[in-house]
Amino acid sequence: MERLLIFPGRNEEDKELQKLIDFYDETFKFCPYSIKTMYFRPEITFSFIAMNKSVMKNTGKVSSVLKCMIAYKH
Repeated sequence: MERLLIFPGRNEEDKELQKLIDFYDETFKFCPYSIKTMYFRPEITFSFIAMNKSVMKNTGKVSSVLKCMIAYKH
């Protein structure tokens, strides 16, 4: 049996969290528990999302599809 120290946030708890969940549901068809769990400290969540958006920008030779595949593999 798993013992969680920090529980994932719930949809109805916070409107900002719900916006994030909706964004991920529309984009990826699910919202990772990591986003909901990091929302324990919202500044961490938004920093993580900003970093992810920066990495996923197509400004170089690596496509966003390949970046997703690399992220999935790791």
